[in-house]
Amino acid sequence: MKLLSEIEAAIELLRNGQSARLDNLLFEPSENSISVIGWSAYRNFSSLTKQIAIGELQEIKSTLNTIILKNPQLSFLKTEQLVYILAFDEGGKGSIRLCKEVSSKIEWLATLKD
Repeated sequence: MKLLSEIEAAIELLRNGQSARLDNLLFEPSENSISVIGWSAYRNFSSLTKQIAIGELQEIKSTLNTIILKNPQLSFLKTEQLVYILAFDEGGKGSIRLCKEVSSKIEWLATLKD
């Protein structure tokens, strides 16, 4: 379980409209939603496919559920409009957002193989 102070700090940041990081996820609040961003485990962009990306989006959702189960004070996230985003790390040069899922609908933000 995370240290309580780390969880409380993340909650405070989110309530104040600021980004917070928990485990390997970044939470970015906006006016109407909270983006939950995770990064692909793949290091070679050309190896990524849409099917792989969909699986990694599911892992982001699973990780979030695990975080909430271990830290019930984060259960308020279940009532928020969540936008799940999968990003690709370009070796420290920046990130490319590959796709996002809102209300069970996936939008492709980068061109991946089928």
